[in-house]
Amino acid sequence: MCPFKTTVALLSIVLAVLFTVPASAQNGRGTGRGKQGCGCRGQGLGEGVCMNSGQASAPDAIPEKAPGQGMGPMFGPNADESFVTDRDTFHSLLNSHDKIDRSVMKLPTGVTTITTSSDKEVATKIREHVEAMYARVKEHRPIRVRDPLFAELFRQADKIDMKVEPVDGGVRVTETSEDPYVVQLIHSHAGVVSAFVEYGFAEARKNHAVPTDESAPMLNNEQTQHALELSARLDRVYIPALALTNQGKKDAGQKAVARLAAEAPALTAEMAQTVGVEPGQWLLAKEVDKAIREAQSLVGQGQLAQAHGALEPLRNMLLDERRRLGVDYPVDVLSDFHEVMEKIVMPASKAQPTDVDDAMIASLKALSVEASASWSRVEQTDFNLPCFVGLDARKLDTLIADERAALTELHRALRGRDADKILKSARALKPTFARVYTAFGDFHP
Repeated sequence: MCPFKTTVALLSIVLAVLFTVPASAQNGRGTGRGKQGCGCRGQGLGEGVCMNSGQASAPDAIPEKAPGQGMGPMFGPNADESFVTDRDTFHSLLNSHDKIDRSVMKLPTGVTTITTSSDKEVATKIREHVEAMYARVKEHRPIRVRDPLFAELFRQADKIDMKVEPVDGGVRVTETSEDPYVVQLIHSHAGVVSAFVEYGFAEARKNHAVPTDESAPMLNNEQTQHALELSARLDRVYIPALALTNQGKKDAGQKAVARLAAEAPALTAEMAQTVGVEPGQWLLAKEVDKAIREAQSLVGQGQLAQAHGALEPLRNMLLDERRRLGVDYPVDVLSDFHEVMEKIVMPASKAQPTDVDDAMIASLKALSVEASASWSRVEQTDFNLPCFVGLDARKLDTLIADERAALTELHRALRGRDADKILKSARALKPTFARVYTAFGDFHP
């Protein structure tokens, strides 16, 4: 086998799923809510959720559930065609964790790890698992672990280089990055996986926090609250501009972009001061201003779709900066869901029923499980906060439940393998999500 490169998504899958707890083995605590800033959900741990919460949960996300359980693995017999084989390999490795050896060498830019076993059967399983996970990455059949650290690794995958080489009894993995924050993620991930090897199921039941960027300024509680308030104020003008340009509404879109251009500079300058950076030196503020100016020029020429395209990247740019600063802004969980939702909706919007073959169904099944997991985080997030002025919390709860129902309908359609229903239910995810997201915009200034 030749060395190969891929992203950290593979390493997260290879090593994290290697120690993913089967539902029948879990009786601990699941993802819960902490408190930060103006009351936003922190990382925290709470009792298992979406079991008796009244929210409909996706049938494929967790094969078996019982009261008191934490979140189960992101697999199910309906997830994809190779589920059974991959599951059996995962569980075999879990049961043999005490036969696995692991060493970690920290590098200035990452780590080199060696994972092996002197047991030939376990060593073979390690290699089989790596090959299976590599195939999942190449074929876009991701496995998403319900752990903040691993979720962040997936988000930063394009900033990580990885090389996997066969060694006697297992594999050698080298992960590196030029981004100092991502290097911290790599180091944290390596430590957690070593704990998985040592403690097995006991460690795998836990969630693991995302490290704070050591190069970022440390915000106190007052600064964090102010950053949350400024983020909400910016979204009140950003979301209408983003939505109305996407809807092709020329007059309304022009007005919304003009309003964004008028209010955003003061908001970003105030944000820079809040985090202790000179406004003129804050790269993000420059990028925001550049994107808005471009959108304003394009919308003035009647090019609303292009204007929307200019504004769209700001969503993740702002999200990345908040997370770098340790600001847990609730709307960011919607942006996380938006990424996986688009991977479902975009191909479905272009496809005809005759295009729905086994490969497309397998891909949509895997993505629907990931989307369901991501929406669970939305369901666990407290949006009823002072920073969201004028938000109708009761209506928002209804809209969130509507998106869960849309996801459940997609699961049903995929099980039934009806091409028309699959495409219809996949496309239905976007308008329902849009109603949730736009609830945070001010469309009537």
